[in-house]
Amino acid sequence: MNFFPGQLLPYETRIDPIYLLALALVVALFVILRMYSVYQESKGAGAKKKRQWKNREAPPDGTVETGHTDRKELKFVIARYNFTHDQAEFFTSLCVSNEISSPAQLIASPRALDDLFKRVVHKLETATPQNRDTEKKKTLIFTIREAIENYHREEHNITSTRSIQNSQQITLITSAEEHFPAVIIDNSSDGLLCSIPRDFFGNELRIRVWSPIQVLFYTRSGQSYKLKTRLLRYVSSQTETRMVLAHTNSVHALPNRHHERKTLKTACTFSYVTVGNVSRNGATIHEFFPDKKTTVGTIMDISVGGCSIITHQPLASGDYIQVTTTFRDQMRESIIGKVVRINLTGEASDPVMHVQFAKIARTTMNHIFSYIYSYGERTK
Repeated sequence: MNFFPGQLLPYETRIDPIYLLALALVVALFVILRMYSVYQESKGAGAKKKRQWKNREAPPDGTVETGHTDRKELKFVIARYNFTHDQAEFFTSLCVSNEISSPAQLIASPRALDDLFKRVVHKLETATPQNRDTEKKKTLIFTIREAIENYHREEHNITSTRSIQNSQQITLITSAEEHFPAVIIDNSSDGLLCSIPRDFFGNELRIRVWSPIQVLFYTRSGQSYKLKTRLLRYVSSQTETRMVLAHTNSVHALPNRHHERKTLKTACTFSYVTVGNVSRNGATIHEFFPDKKTTVGTIMDISVGGCSIITHQPLASGDYIQVTTTFRDQMRESIIGKVVRINLTGEASDPVMHVQFAKIARTTMNHIFSYIYSYGERTK
């Protein structure tokens, strides 16, 4: 058979479209996989950086890095501690103006954080004239400090019975809502080995095996917890019988004081307050009318949320009260509060009134904060 080049001219090279489609799918799949790989790498890097921010430690001398503020880290810190809008703006301005390169490192160093806050408070207190904006900025500093402390306090809360220490005193609450004290003798993998509670007559309380039980306990930090469990079995020896409670990972921290409280023994006077509803500008508001008759007492401890007062003549629980005392500079300051409860045992057997503040001036609140955190001028 003769072959001439000219014989090629009538023919055309053809590719089946199905092969082109398959090739396009392969290329598209490769691009998608590559994009996913890059995304995972960036996501992993971001998570690693967040872990680094979360576990950021300051040098032992309390110094922190200075320079341009890391804005991403700043956003992470603001979200972590759940700062309000005003707190976030103020904390941002502090970091930028003081050239705090790592906000997380600043918070990780209590010494550095206190030094910064003390300098700012001192600067605000020496500024003239003192005005509402000055007091508001001081309040923001104190509430930011409080938000950080509350976060770390909650971060260390117990969530599992396996974390409860031996010798922990507990209160068992039966299905009949009866409360009985007991002690955790041994926290083992099998459960909580506890002492047998006794009734009011000193007899051992025998609870049916597998009965549901609620447990209430308080740690040394003052945090209270509650959990639900069951009685697994009794364990007897030659000398005594003990019971074993089942482990649970549902240990709930009960609401605790939001504000730090500090001892403060200082004289005060208080008077009964009548509460009236007054219409002003179309709105009904509460007005407080303190009685002229005053009673002497002693403030035993205080926070921005309330105080405890020991006195010979306490008011009744539920009564509103005006407390007047001197916090600093011999300046008399008054606070409106409500008596939430009365303990009949106190120093020298005098009753103790526990007062929750209802109306407090910002300057007075800042004076109390200043005393709690030892920022600025000290209260007496």
